[in-house]
Amino acid sequence: RDVLVPGDEPELALDIDPNDASAALGRTESLRESGRYAAASEALDAISARTAPSVPLLLLKADLLDSWGREGKAVEALDEAAELAKSSADLWNKVGNSLSLSGKTDDALLCLDKAVQSDPGHWEAWCNRGATLASHGELDQATKSFDRALDARPDALAALAGKASVLARQGRHEETLELIGEALASVKTPELYAIKSFAMLESDDLKGVVRAADDGLKLDEGSAELWNLRGIALKRAGKIADA
Repeated sequence: RDVLVPGDEPELALDIDPNDASAALGRTESLRESGRYAAASEALDAISARTAPSVPLLLLKADLLDSWGREGKAVEALDEAAELAKSSADLWNKVGNSLSLSGKTDDALLCLDKAVQSDPGHWEAWCNRGATLASHGELDQATKSFDRALDARPDALAALAGKASVLARQGRHEETLELIGEALASVKTPELYAIKSFAMLESDDLKGVVRAADDGLKLDEGSAELWNLRGIALKRAGKIADA
């Protein structure tokens, strides 16, 4: 070609390298903008045939189909994109949680960030992100992550317990006990009673500590944490023999 016409750049790039995905996308966009929807759809299908499924490609396909007046097919593409995003979020969440449990906080947070970016409503990823931040001492950011988890799923026990634990570490004991009350209304676990006992201990409600610890020990007699909290409360109350 002796003269380069604006818009020809993707075509020329594809002449040089037929597998240039960026150029192929540019050609698809040029075709769509010029109203050549059938040709744009064929070009996009060709890209999809030689690349792994991706959310951006499916969203581009949905936009193209919508412009073409194929609303039903556009909805199908959007549904497929949503499912793929959810699947991607699940994977990033699992990897991030595994890294967090291994103590690799920075790598874990990178993965968990990708999970919530893929699916902002993924409450488990937000919850794991909160727990990871809390273990790293970033309590304010941890609380925000637990709040996002609870926005997505208000009855998420792990998020309620996680936020309550952070609030207790921050000395916000009234808020802690309010949250624990909500959680215990749904399900009773030794872990929740341990958080409740700790908050009461910090509030100097020694009788409350013993009651909460006893309730938790009914569920798990071997809980070292509950026995320890109970013993501390009794010792502070002057009941050394019982402690």
